[in-house]
Amino acid sequence: MVLRRGAGRRRDALAVAVAALAVVAGSLGGCSTAGQHPGAVDVVLAPPPSPSRTHPPSPAPAPSPLPAPPARPSPEPSPEPSPAPSPKPRVRFDVRELPRPSVESVYQGLGQATGKPASWSVATPRERLTPAWASPDASRPPVLALEGHTYESRAAWLVTGSEGDWVQVLVPLGRGALPSDDARRVNRQAVWVERSSVRVAPVRARVVIDVSERSLTVVRAGERVTIPAAVGVAGVSDTPRGVFAIAAHTTAQVGDVVLLTAQSERLDGFYGTSYAATAIHVGPQVGQAVSNGCVRLTAGDFAEHLATLPVGTPVIVRA
Repeated sequence: MVLRRGAGRRRDALAVAVAALAVVAGSLGGCSTAGQHPGAVDVVLAPPPSPSRTHPPSPAPAPSPLPAPPARPSPEPSPEPSPAPSPKPRVRFDVRELPRPSVESVYQGLGQATGKPASWSVATPRERLTPAWASPDASRPPVLALEGHTYESRAAWLVTGSEGDWVQVLVPLGRGALPSDDARRVNRQAVWVERSSVRVAPVRARVVIDVSERSLTVVRAGERVTIPAAVGVAGVSDTPRGVFAIAAHTTAQVGDVVLLTAQSERLDGFYGTSYAATAIHVGPQVGQAVSNGCVRLTAGDFAEHLATLPVGTPVIVRA
């Protein structure tokens, strides 16, 4: 038998109420407890509560509304990617109409190579004429046409820097200013050529000229050979210092010469010429400071150590 929830509790409450009525009735009839059943239990009822006006329970206060969560800022829209800049249009030119370097040239607006490159290399041209720029920017017109030969020698230009598809090389001939105007800009004039217009290869030898020691050292195939040399007169016709290169093998009034990419930083010209080219050649008074800036060797040393050096070989002149 399944009882409904609460039925047992109502039956127990009814029994308690009947027992309470019996006790009241007994007290009213003068009965004592002496004759009660031994198992009887006195039940003491609490006095009934004072009647009071009942009020319906106050409704529970409505819960305070929760504060609204702070508004989340709208995500900022991603910036539109900037369009890639359009390549600058390439300037049109005729390389045959560009000026060509010469020993008499004085250039305006060319940069100078500074310092010594991290590694030595030379660039040889692919064509008879190679356009050259003052900066690595083909949207500007080139400033020179470098020829495929310098005097009787196949051209090879010392590389002094690179940037992307460009190579910086020493200009083989000419100067950036007359010494009487600005001696600091005479030498190390450099231009930029497109890498596709040349072949770049490492250098196999180099020359070091020590002015104070009046010596010349050839470094080739890991071997060093030092020989005595004559140099310029200090303070009058100094041999220029810096990084240069062999520009050509040719002849002059003194015989066979190794022409350098350098000119005097003291003299605007000599022997009635408008230039003061610096070269290595055979001459007297080797081991002394007597020349107009050129470096003199004995005939035997020149033939053995200098005559076979390739064009473009770096020449470092130090004090």
